[in-house]
Amino acid sequence: MTRLLLIGASTPQCAIEWSYLRAFRELGVAVTLLDPERELRRLARGRILARFAQSLQHAWVAKVLRDFLGHTANWDVVLVFKGMFISANTLSDAMARTPRALWLCFNPDSPFAMERGSSSAHVRAALPLYHTYLIWSHALIPAIRRAGARDVVYVPFAADSSVHFPATERDRDPGLQHTVTFVGSHDATRAELLESIADLPLRVYGNAWNRLSRDSKLRDKVVHRSIFDRELRRVVSSSAVSLNILRRQNAGAHNMRSFELPAMNAAMVTSRSREQAEWFPEREACLMYDDKAELRKVVESLLSDPAAREQLRAAGLQRARAHTYVERARSLLEIASARR
Repeated sequence: MTRLLLIGASTPQCAIEWSYLRAFRELGVAVTLLDPERELRRLARGRILARFAQSLQHAWVAKVLRDFLGHTANWDVVLVFKGMFISANTLSDAMARTPRALWLCFNPDSPFAMERGSSSAHVRAALPLYHTYLIWSHALIPAIRRAGARDVVYVPFAADSSVHFPATERDRDPGLQHTVTFVGSHDATRAELLESIADLPLRVYGNAWNRLSRDSKLRDKVVHRSIFDRELRRVVSSSAVSLNILRRQNAGAHNMRSFELPAMNAAMVTSRSREQAEWFPEREACLMYDDKAELRKVVESLLSDPAAREQLRAAGLQRARAHTYVERARSLLEIASARR
């Protein structure tokens, strides 16, 4: 039996690490989740972390890994999620302690992103060391290869079938049945797009929307918190239209919501991209837009056409069933088997 170690975040339990953990367990794999950054996050909440130099933070992670692998080094596969605080030296040492293990890295962001929290110099420096680098974007593969990666494999996101499924009739919110919703954190592009339809019945859920200007038309549209699990299903399944706005690094590709929204029975309106259209054909399983004018046009068309919304929901839900993390985990096991 394959012994699999996942290295990533243990909180929140909506993180992609947990989706893979549940998926591997469903497939009968002996899997353990190690979170070497857990204590760092606890210190950050207590405002202690800022007092420590980054070098000390990296040394902490190195010690956690060294101590853990000193007691349990007999792994077949180690799957690292991004590895923000894992330096190249730490990774080299960890790999030397597990000589029979295949080391994979799945990066849910771009290793070349400059936004805080999305990547780091350590992520890029460690990139050539992994046996296989897993990435969700075809467009990023050439750059990752140029950065020295030995082996790069395309692995798209998916839906977590234990979390992303339609809300029951009893759980739905009738107050949202004529509403357009967006679930996600603030950024300038998202704010600009949503401002353009702020006169429509719109509700926005997520963090950092307090950055809106005082005169923003969105200010009274925002629920200032993230929503997960049952509440997320209730909002998405109840909404007339669910928006997906791809960030700059996802342009032309997809994001997690590309699969999650259809899996929760959404009538999805999303940024136009070739990848999404392969899984959820435009005008069959979703509607797409290129700019603010087209966004308004397609949203208004759906708000006035309940039959069209139901057709998108049914087609999207049917197609999403083939794209779960259980299927992705099965693919990763096949990738690992072929490379060991």
